[in-house]
Amino acid sequence: MANADSAAPEKKMLKLRVLTLGDGNFSFSLALAKKFPDKYQITATSFDSEKELFEKFKESVAIV
Repeated sequence: MANADSAAPEKKMLKLRVLTLGDGNFSFSLALAKKFPDKYQITATSFDSEKELFEKFKESVAIV
């Protein structure tokens, strides 16, 4: 019979690592992060430079 002092330690939830490549305006990565905030550690990338990104996708300024 186990006593209360020897209870199993609480399990820590590990986040799954996700890499998104060439996410355009980063809206997909943002949606994923909002939908599953405790499940994924997200790294998002773009093929464009920051300047090109902001010129092509005006809404990305608010996302990045």
